Amino acid sequence: MASVLRFLLLSCLMLAVSANKHHVDFILHFFGQMDVVDDSPSNTTWAVTSTSYSTTTKTKLTPASGITNSVEVAVGASANLIAKQWNNGSPDTFYVSGTINFAPAPNYAPHAIAFETVNPGTIVPLNSNRTEALMSAVFVITSGGGMFAGASGSFVATAHVNMTSGTFKDYQAGRIFLPHSAEE
Repeated sequence: MASVLRFLLLSCLMLAVSANKHHVDFILHFFGQMDVVDDSPSNTTWAVTSTSYSTTTKTKLTPASGITNSVEVAVGASANLIAKQWNNGSPDTFYVSGTINFAPAPNYAPHAIAFETVNPGTIVPLNSNRTEALMSAVFVITSGGGMFAGASGSFVATAHVNMTSGTFKDYQAGRIFLPHSAEE
């Protein structure tokens, strides 16, 4: 809940600061792998790779059920996420820095955003032996390339992670602010 509140506050601040920019809202559903690359006593570091396909997201509010939603694969390209994640010795928090490449293919321009955690993310174990966990964090966009050159913004991510195999499902929602084009 605290991550969601931080995201909403950050989004409001970004709206106030970036009122003269266009924006792109996104919801992505990544499937990926976390592999340990350093497991020293004071810090565990993972290499994170994942892919999200184009999706259509529907959210419906009703008096009977409250809220329902669906995320479905749609026709279109994919996005790839490559990141480094580390915990600085704490089993309950983590930090991330990385990039998301949108529509990465040989015939497409490199449209990408770089990001990092705003504050430590949270790890919530789902069982006593910590083999499964929920992870959540708020991220800030630090730079961009291609159509995202000069971009700013933020997003929130929540993941279900199998800590034994390193596989995970990650949901991200955010807003990318784009500078006005030269024609405007």
